[in-house]
Amino acid sequence: MDLDIVEKQDVSCTDVFKCFFNLNNIDLIVFKHLCEKGSMRSEELEEATGKNQSTIFRSLQKLVSCRMVNKEKNTIERGGYFYIYSAVDCDLLQKRMKDCLDNWYGQMSTAIDEMDPNAYSIGDLEKH
Repeated sequence: MDLDIVEKQDVSCTDVFKCFFNLNNIDLIVFKHLCEKGSMRSEELEEATGKNQSTIFRSLQKLVSCRMVNKEKNTIERGGYFYIYSAVDCDLLQKRMKDCLDNWYGQMSTAIDEMDPNAYSIGDLEKH
């Protein structure tokens, strides 16, 4: 999680996505296309964004692993298959993000409450 956001006066939606999911601008462009156009194949995203296949694939992998995008396998009658990608429902994504934030806040709050500066040595810190 990128904590540079903590020091910003005005936090945008883009800032939140970048902080929560470690996304870059290309990932956000791909996500925005899926939100606006609905379901798309990777080839359609390549055409819409002007980005190459490997760049689109990396962004889609990241977005799927972050659970921001769904990936659905479709079988071709004559053999083979292709994937369709679609953005997760906004309400569900907001709930997941709020749950994640609540969980993170709880963990950090507990860690701060239990903080003991004498619990570690300089040697322990140098190992990491």
